[in-house]
Amino acid sequence: MKLEKMTSIEKNKHDVHVKYYGFEKILYYWFLGGTIFVFSMIVLGGITRITDSGLSMVDWNLFMGVMPPLSSEQWSYLFNEYKKYPEYNLINLGMTLSDFKVIYWFEYSHRILGRLIGLYFIIPFIFFLYKKILSKRDIIFIFILILLGGFQGFLGWYMVKSGLVENPDVSQYRLAAHYSLALLIYLLLFWNTLCLKNYGIIHKKNFSGISLSFIIFIPWLFFVFISGVFVAGTDAGLLFNSYPLMDGYFFPEGFFDLSPKILNFFENKITINIIHRVLTLITILFVIFLWLRVFLIYKSKILIRHHFLILCIIFQFVVGIILVSYSIPNDYAILHHIGALALISLAVYSFHGELYGTRK
Repeated sequence: MKLEKMTSIEKNKHDVHVKYYGFEKILYYWFLGGTIFVFSMIVLGGITRITDSGLSMVDWNLFMGVMPPLSSEQWSYLFNEYKKYPEYNLINLGMTLSDFKVIYWFEYSHRILGRLIGLYFIIPFIFFLYKKILSKRDIIFIFILILLGGFQGFLGWYMVKSGLVENPDVSQYRLAAHYSLALLIYLLLFWNTLCLKNYGIIHKKNFSGISLSFIIFIPWLFFVFISGVFVAGTDAGLLFNSYPLMDGYFFPEGFFDLSPKILNFFENKITINIIHRVLTLITILFVIFLWLRVFLIYKSKILIRHHFLILCIIFQFVVGIILVSYSIPNDYAILHHIGALALISLAVYSFHGELYGTRK
């Protein structure tokens, strides 16, 4: 593709991301691919967590860890290394080599995908820098993304290390940090991809009541998701198999019993359970309110994205109740994990649409 350089006047006029005509499409598809990659990475990370596969690889090596085990001797060595750690002796005692291979492949795939994502961004970034076709804005943004991605890899290993001790459970604090950063990277990428999709189409920002509602809703969703991470990280979801009450009580015995009191929000399974239930209930009521507001007040502006948003939150709510009722089956836990990502993606897409007035 031949790229024609823009003048400084044209760049200022159109508030563009790039310095050459035509390059915006390349940048858009690059970011779109990265967004899909990171979405897949978060999904795979959730599956790795849900299947208890995260502690199957007991070391971390950036380069030597790329090659998978190919021979029976290599598999035996890795399995014997795994047996040295508490998870095997306290939880998986008697596990066969075949069972070990299943959890190993999940963790291995998660790590390899992380490396591939790193290369996906670093190699084109170096090429674009060499060609001097990126704007300063995009250079800074992509550089920050790469730094965040590198730190995310370190944070992942830091999280795994917390489970290679006497208590073979990763720290819920480190799990929350790892998930939060992954979600932040995904949302940054997704937002910039949406902005590039409408490149060249001048939209005036519209800060209506609906768009302002999304400014509140998206950080709120982020907060609700982190509360869900603490439910997963402490296995608090296994505590009660009833909804909305917990064994007949709204505040079961043991609620807020830890001292200092601040620890109850992060380590008391009963408190963590109640908080997530209350937050999710507030969330679904807010989405219903938002949908009704659009439907009743802005009738002509009701769009498919608004319907999808309310359907997604209802789906997520129902799956959550099923999870609780059946002691967190893996298949529904994975659905719940993917549903959360779909929900916040729809929220960001809707916010972008409201802000820039796109009718899709």
